[in-house]
Amino acid sequence: MAKDIVSDIPPVLLNQLDKMIKDGLYKTRVEAIREGIRLLVRKREVKRLREKIKEIKLNTKHLPNLSQAVVEQHI
Repeated sequence: MAKDIVSDIPPVLLNQLDKMIKDGLYKTRVEAIREGIRLLVRKREVKRLREKIKEIKLNTKHLPNLSQAVVEQHI
């Protein structure tokens, strides 16, 4: 299966991958590909969390912010 993945990667990307291995960033192509997949998964999770934060901000826009609420309680 790994050969199938590598054979589907364009040569220009494989050359860049091999250069990173030569430069000591990764030991093998598999290690580099795994890191790439981890980064993609992390990027997707960050995007999902940002969307969730945006949704929360929109749904709570009518509520006072925490600082404002504390000040109002002490007036």
